[in-house]
Amino acid sequence: MDRPKGEVVLVLDEDAFAGQDRLGMSLAGVDNVAITQSRASAGDAAEAASRTAKDMDRFMAVKRGRGFGGEGGLQDSLKPRRDSAGRRGNGILHGRMAEKTIPFAGLDRLPTLTTERLALRWITERDAPVLRRIFGDPEVVRYWSAPPLPDDAAALELVREIQALFKQRLLFQWGIARKGDDRLLGSATLWRWDRLHRRAEVGFALGRESWGQGYMAEALRTLFSYAFGELGLHRIEADADPRNQRSLAVLERLGFRREGYLRERFHVAGEIQDSLVLGLLRSEWDKRLLNPVPSHEAL
Repeated sequence: MDRPKGEVVLVLDEDAFAGQDRLGMSLAGVDNVAITQSRASAGDAAEAASRTAKDMDRFMAVKRGRGFGGEGGLQDSLKPRRDSAGRRGNGILHGRMAEKTIPFAGLDRLPTLTTERLALRWITERDAPVLRRIFGDPEVVRYWSAPPLPDDAAALELVREIQALFKQRLLFQWGIARKGDDRLLGSATLWRWDRLHRRAEVGFALGRESWGQGYMAEALRTLFSYAFGELGLHRIEADADPRNQRSLAVLERLGFRREGYLRERFHVAGEIQDSLVLGLLRSEWDKRLLNPVPSHEAL
């Protein structure tokens, strides 16, 4: 059958469909996935999952709501939903909806969003040296589950992967730049986009020299308004290390609520780390817009 460009189709046999976790499908961010139950071999399904996961995991490495900032993201396997009676359903999961719900349909790059002091813009190869300084700083990536960028070549690869994953509609990462000189200060990301349930996850990172000036709160306000408005999201989620007080302060100042504490969920550089899951609903955001708070909290 004809399918949209970039859609991933996984064909599973009955045993594999019943235990998709065992296939290692870390399809974080893949919302346009069709999982179809058939008599195809589980080996074929695992190979297809591995091909898709390879690109995502290489970039995410596992990205989390970490650092001031970190990159948001739960790393759950994709599981079939059950109906109210507990039945597994017909074996088909589809994130595809009407064309109008496809994020950034027809665009070859992210649109620019502006605030009083900032521009959230497309990240280009000329930003690679600045990204190297930001993501190569151990203090910035302290609560990530990936090491600092080692060199300029790794930063350039990061830029190219950000652009490639946008084309696949798997990841939407804006650079946060000052309006005056267009210098990149950090990034803000939406990923794990689920069009069916109208939710996504947020992540953010800010260079250490820009901490304490309210840049991230200012950028995220505009991003959330755009996500709940133009993009039609119902819910935005975040995953943070419980020790990451700066990121948690930003999220909670913007209305996120703590929803779950997952113990010993990540293993990073020999350290076992817990995970704190937070969420923000559109209805909660709309109420905040009626009662705005100052733009430049020192976050």
